[in-house]
Amino acid sequence: MTIQDALQMYKLPFTVTATTTAGGFISYQLSPAGSTATPERLKSKLNALSIALGKDCEMITDRNNLYLRVRDGERAFYNYQDYNGYIDNTNPDIPFIVGFTTSGGILLDNLDNARHLLVAGTTGSGKSVFLHNLIYTFACNPHTNIYIVDCKKVELSLYAPRAVVASEVFGELSAARLTADFLQVIDSRYNDMLKVGVNNFTDYKRIKPDAKRNILVIDELADLISDKKARNCIIPRLLRIAQIGRAAGCHLILATQRPDHTIINGTLKGNLPTRMTFNCSSVWDSRIIIDRAGAERLTGNGDGLYLRNAALNPERVQAPYISLDYINDRMTEYKRKTA
Repeated sequence: MTIQDALQMYKLPFTVTATTTAGGFISYQLSPAGSTATPERLKSKLNALSIALGKDCEMITDRNNLYLRVRDGERAFYNYQDYNGYIDNTNPDIPFIVGFTTSGGILLDNLDNARHLLVAGTTGSGKSVFLHNLIYTFACNPHTNIYIVDCKKVELSLYAPRAVVASEVFGELSAARLTADFLQVIDSRYNDMLKVGVNNFTDYKRIKPDAKRNILVIDELADLISDKKARNCIIPRLLRIAQIGRAAGCHLILATQRPDHTIINGTLKGNLPTRMTFNCSSVWDSRIIIDRAGAERLTGNGDGLYLRNAALNPERVQAPYISLDYINDRMTEYKRKTA
């Protein structure tokens, strides 16, 4: 069944006027062919169209144009190693690859613009691979200090040559201690900024070119705060970091498989303006992360929605794949060079 046949079957008065194939998707531009041809009516029939076509359908509005987008066979695959040349590792704003758009373009952002990030997704959705993309990119940039809380104990330990890694909630190098240390880093930076008479990191770096951005990454926030003692001491610290960190060049990245409102409360989420969600288990989880439905219909394996800081709508992307062997080889090489 063609798109036009499906539209006619459900009495949707639209005509396909153009077709674009890119990034593993086909986008059909639609023109109204009747007074009842409204975006609201088309949206109400998306599930029916998906069943009729046997493919996931998504409605896209772009200025005055209306599109129906479906996946074109197998998803596009992007290998991180093939595209890391797009990143300028000498840039102190810390650019990173978000993914590849449905039009086939590459979507880039940077930490200075993103401020802080919230990343969510179920098992197999691509969340962990995206997190590795980010951390490896940060590790390749000499303008960063990286702090990692790895609740899975083995997931992010390979970055130990380049980052401070805590893998216990309590212990010699605990998550509680690491978050407290990170707040001290922010306070120390602010005291120094006060002495030199600046109120933002950009001006501070002009005076002190060796100053680095400090990045705190917490993987699986839900596991971390499942311990009551950890929750009571860590959550207020994370909120404080999110509130005051950016002006001091300090950034927070939180990742979770369970975006429950008890974990990502409104106050904390309000201070995490940039969000990346992969497949979620329910529409409620999607709304917690990006304030709207959509993530529950993503197809896994890096298919995501990226809500850029200050953007009105998220953009659908395919996150690139990076292998752990590739990262491990680079971290081993870094350790050898700095030994």
